[in-house]
Amino acid sequence: MRLKNCSRTGRIVSFTLAHKVVCAGGECLCTNGEHKSRAHNPKTGDVGIRTVSRLIASSVFLVKGEEREVPAAAGKLPEVAAMLGRGDLRAV
Repeated sequence: MRLKNCSRTGRIVSFTLAHKVVCAGGECLCTNGEHKSRAHNPKTGDVGIRTVSRLIASSVFLVKGEEREVPAAAGKLPEVAAMLGRGDLRAV
């Protein structure tokens, strides 16, 4: 699916490609990221760093007049459907 920003106000259009919707079809577009936080061990009283791996969803930014190829499932996202309905985005 190819989208074009047709905003009459000249604003940038952005939306997040939600993992549950966009990546459900097979290929995952998310990136792996690491989150570090402090972890307290109540038995020993030690405080250490805990690293948790998680998926980070992709996002799309379009300046006025820009066209970009996005996954077809992006059309199912509520914010994209609303922008298409308002005329801020157009499927090319």
